Amino acid sequence: MGRAGCCVRERFLDARTLRAAPVGAPDFTVGLRGYRTDVVDDLIRIGREALGSDDPVERRAARRAIALGREHSLVVAARGYDTFQVDEALDALDAALAVDPSDREPT
Repeated sequence: MGRAGCCVRERFLDARTLRAAPVGAPDFTVGLRGYRTDVVDDLIRIGREALGSDDPVERRAARRAIALGREHSLVVAARGYDTFQVDEALDALDAALAVDPSDREPT
């Protein structure tokens, strides 16, 4: 596939794919000019805790906390987590939290 296919994949997100993506403990690359690790760790923790809940209010609160954290607290530091990896993980976490717990497949 040519270069255009690569760019399209990065630009457009398929919500169905994001919902199906497992949201585990991410292993982010640490490097120069990345997101502050403490802020990212807090956002991931909040989202993962809410994923285990069947309470839609808790899940909405976690989505709101992640959105606010992304808007106000997610800043680039001299050294931190890879921004692209974090953005993808937070997108997947948000999509997973948006799924109604009653719609989940039984495990």
